[in-house]
This record gives sequence, C-alpha cells and structure tokens, in this order.
Amino acid sequence: MKHFWGRVPIVYGAALLTFQKEGMVQEMVHALKYRHKRDVGSLLGAFAARHMIESGKFNDIDCIIPVPISSKRLKKRGYNQALIFGEGICKEINAPIHHRVLIKIRDTGTQTARSRQDRMEKVANSFKVKKKTLIKGRHILLVDDVITTGATLESCASLLLKEGAKSISCITIAIATE
Repeated sequence: MKHFWGRVPIVYGAALLTFQKEGMVQEMVHALKYRHKRDVGSLLGAFAARHMIESGKFNDIDCIIPVPISSKRLKKRGYNQALIFGEGICKEINAPIHHRVLIKIRDTGTQTARSRQDRMEKVANSFKVKKKTLIKGRHILLVDDVITTGATLESCASLLLKEGAKSISCITIAIATE
C-alpha cells in the first residue's frame, strides 16, 4: 500500500483487484454499493480470505475492523459495504469482526472527486474508537472497498494505533488507478 507507506506503519496491505473507470471491477463495486448486491461483497470477501490464507502474510490477525460509513449514508444505503466484505473474510479465517469499534463521527460526503490533500483534510478527526479493549494489543485487519489516495485507511489506521492496537494490516476489494 504505497499510498501511505512511511506515514503509518502497516504490516501488510493488499488490494484484490484494480479499479478502472468503466471497467468490470467498477461494475462489481457499484453493484455492491449502489444496487444492493450484497452477495458481491460476500463473494469478494471469501476470495480475499483465500488470498490471505495462501499468502501466509495474514496469519496472526486478531480481529477485522471495517472502515465505517456515516450514519446518514448507512440510513440511505441500509448497510456498510466494507462490513459485508469483512464478513465474507470473517467466515473463512479464524478472526472475529468488530464493526462497532471504529465509528465515523463526521460526515465527509463523497470522496470520489477530491484530491489527496482535500481527502486528508476531510477525514482528519472524522473517526472515533469505541470499546478500546477490543483493539488493545491486537493485530487489526482494516477492510474497505476501494483505496484511491489512502487518506481514509491512513486516518483509521493511525487512530487505531494511537488508541492501543499493536499493529495494522489492510485489505481492500480494489485499488484505483490514476
């Protein structure tokens, strides 16, 4: 995850697919996010888990934490796509998912058209850790749908480490190309 390499310590990071505008991966992610095709997220989560197991680089994960969405977006969509993806992973590996540990306390709106600097400013202080005992001294797998600039994952990872996590690894469905 070169997007934030050196700014926040990440044990291991991976993206399953490459996200290109008008491509098949965009179609899958949009089906998950905007057309209520939760099975896409579950399937991709299971696929991610198999990759994780085969790589041997995620063997010591203690728990999975999905990147949260705002309560406004959750009400509109009805679910968090990162949670669906994380649940797909959870079913295949021996690590619990804690979806209420990291919460979004400020709605930042859509990030799709923003620059890296603008995204960093928008996500700063947008998250809060609840139930610190669930992360203290643990290796966390942070999961999200798409990494574009890395601003959201960097913000979440930094906060989790500050609040007591031992280490962070990340996995996303896709990484966006320029």
